Amino acid sequence: MLGCARRAMDMTVDNAKRRHQFGRPIGMFQAVQHHSADMRMDVESASLLVWSALWRAAHAHPFTRHALMAAWHTGEAAERVTKTAVQLHGGIGFMKEYPLHHFYRRAKAHKLRLGTLATCSPNSATRSSPTPSGTSTASSPPGPRPSTTMRIRRNTA
Repeated sequence: MLGCARRAMDMTVDNAKRRHQFGRPIGMFQAVQHHSADMRMDVESASLLVWSALWRAAHAHPFTRHALMAAWHTGEAAERVTKTAVQLHGGIGFMKEYPLHHFYRRAKAHKLRLGTLATCSPNSATRSSPTPSGTSTASSPPGPRPSTTMRIRRNTA
């Protein structure tokens, strides 16, 4: 997801330099610059979380919590970045022939597969384990998480 967000941000910056409105590139408008800065901040923060989790794993430190934080934040950041990129591209951003559309769909699907922050916590398995009487201690409804039951089909046509 990090590469998806980074590529969407790069495509948006290139588009903002090339696309002209009112006699100047849209990248010169302050609102577009703010959106670009937010996109950059999301990509860099996700990148730092991923590298932190990888460093912890490589040096035999406990990394489960950091890996889950990185996965969740990267998914959220990718969705925000690709959504903003689609908006800044205008109508061309949501055409199926343009790669940005696919980046947005992947980011959204990743977020749906991963679930909420509560389901990503390392303690979620212990909170939802059954008690000796057979009842669940979880506050969410019983049953499998959506991430284990959802399958994404690719259009082969």
